[in-house]
Amino acid sequence: LVWWASRRLTRPLIELAEAADAVSAGDYRRRVDVEGEDEVGRLANAFNGMSEQVARSEAALSARLEEARRLAARLAEARRAADQARQEAEVANQAKADVLA
Repeated sequence: LVWWASRRLTRPLIELAEAADAVSAGDYRRRVDVEGEDEVGRLANAFNGMSEQVARSEAALSARLEEARRLAARLAEARRAADQARQEAEVANQAKADVLA
């Protein structure tokens, strides 16, 4: 009976610890399947909610990072175009100065 009671408490805690390790390694979809209204069940529900929030936050952050990368690429291209236009203007100004000289 003591073994059964101990196992009933430790099994969900081991599952929670393994899930926490998985989430800390980047597996934000990991959930814990622990039922009950006791402290361990509430802890499992809180863990699952936290994991879901971390997954949503990570997805939003990834989307923002991708958008920032796209904007940086567009900015770099615009800068290259501006540099080229400036160089062409300098060449044209020099040619004009040579003609007028």
